[in-house]
Amino acid sequence: MELSRNRSREQKAFMSHANAALTPRARLRLAKLIVDE
Repeated sequence: MELSRNRSREQKAFMSHANAALTPRARLRLAKLIVDE
Protein backbone atom coordinates (compact mmCIF):
# COMPACT_ATOMS: atom_id res chain seq x y z
CA MET A 1 0.00 0.00 0.00
CA GLU A 2 2.80 2.42 0.87
CA LEU A 3 4.60 1.54 -2.38
CA SER A 4 1.62 2.41 -4.58
CA ARG A 5 1.16 5.70 -2.75
CA ASN A 6 4.79 6.64 -3.40
CA ARG A 7 4.52 5.63 -7.05
CA SER A 8 1.47 7.87 -7.46
CA ARG A 9 3.33 10.80 -5.94
CA GLU A 10 6.33 10.26 -8.24
CA GLN A 11 4.07 10.07 -11.28
CA LYS A 12 2.41 13.38 -10.36
CA ALA A 13 5.82 15.00 -9.91
CA PHE A 14 6.95 13.69 -13.29
CA MET A 15 3.78 14.89 -15.00
CA SER A 16 4.07 18.39 -13.55
CA HIS A 17 7.71 18.47 -14.66
CA ALA A 18 6.73 17.39 -18.17
CA ASN A 19 4.09 20.10 -18.29
CA ALA A 20 6.60 22.67 -17.10
CA ALA A 21 8.87 21.72 -20.01
CA LEU A 22 6.06 22.63 -22.42
CA THR A 23 5.84 26.26 -21.35
CA PRO A 24 6.60 28.75 -24.15
CA ARG A 25 9.86 29.81 -22.47
CA ALA A 26 11.09 26.22 -22.18
CA ARG A 27 10.11 25.43 -25.78
CA LEU A 28 11.98 28.51 -26.98
CA ARG A 29 15.06 27.43 -25.03
CA LEU A 30 14.82 23.92 -26.45
CA ALA A 31 14.45 25.29 -29.98
CA LYS A 32 17.55 27.46 -29.50
CA LEU A 33 19.54 24.45 -28.29
CA ILE A 34 18.50 22.46 -31.36
CA VAL A 35 19.25 25.32 -33.77
CA ASP A 36 22.67 25.92 -32.24
CA GLU A 37 23.66 22.32 -33.02
